[in-house]
Amino acid sequence: MRFDTTLKNIVSSSVEELLEAFGIKAKIKQEINIEFTSVRKKIVDTAFICEIDGQLYILHIEIQRGFSQDIVLRMVSYWVDIRMKHKIPVIQILIVFDFYEDVEGRFFEQTKYGGIDFRFQIINLSKAQNLKESRFAEIRILSVLNPDTDIGDIVDFLKQSNLPEEKFWELITKMYILSSVVGKEKEVERFMEDITIDLTKLRLFREAFEKTRKQAIEEGIEQGRKEGIEKGRKEGIEKGRKEGLREGLKEGFHKAIESLLVAKYGKRGRKLMSKIREIEKIDHLKKINIEIMKAKEFDNLVKKIDSITKNSK
Repeated sequence: MRFDTTLKNIVSSSVEELLEAFGIKAKIKQEINIEFTSVRKKIVDTAFICEIDGQLYILHIEIQRGFSQDIVLRMVSYWVDIRMKHKIPVIQILIVFDFYEDVEGRFFEQTKYGGIDFRFQIINLSKAQNLKESRFAEIRILSVLNPDTDIGDIVDFLKQSNLPEEKFWELITKMYILSSVVGKEKEVERFMEDITIDLTKLRLFREAFEKTRKQAIEEGIEQGRKEGIEKGRKEGIEKGRKEGLREGLKEGFHKAIESLLVAKYGKRGRKLMSKIREIEKIDHLKKINIEIMKAKEFDNLVKKIDSITKNSK
């Protein structure tokens, strides 16, 4: 999943929440595809029919790394084309990132024969502070594009949001991809490592641990009936503690890895789990988890997993 695809996906799927973070309360009716064919084909990044205060608008959003006068002229051109095609008012927002200057969304030109004063809104993800306070997980991870953001704060928010496992790892993956713009991917990797080995912080580890511990205690008590109930109970608890810790950690890694594979690669990612479940060593599962985060090509990831699997046997 490339950076631009990831950012566009977040904006398209959470546009109401993003606008709310900047004080715009819009009700999205539907997403629409807008393209124009003239001398060259023009396709807008994303557009919606929305309602604000009872009035219908076309909401047009462009996403741009950096800022230039060329994009300003493109916004003017898009506005004219969209307005002529749909015949209703147009709201335009330019989302920029990796840009740290203060600029105005405006094109002004005046001659003695006439002129234009055209304006649109700019959302600068690299400077926005209110993203850090958003109550929506998809919007909160956009704050990683601000160099001043503490990655730990985003991770803590995601942990406390009670997200399904697959959604949690999907957002972690998106944050990792976005973090490359500000050079924070290594920092995200470190948090990924902490997340996957900390039994007290993710319920999927605790659930797996508790399940295995109870099973081991029951087995120990059953065996203890022959040697003495009390002795069997103590042995069962000790066995449950040791085996539950190891099996719970292994099962936790399996779930985390599967969720991450599905988030990045869908069904073909899930098919790799048959190989991964053969791995017994926790350190090797940890390596695979990091390799998935860093992987850019699926085929290369498969080769690395094959190599780790062979060494784990």
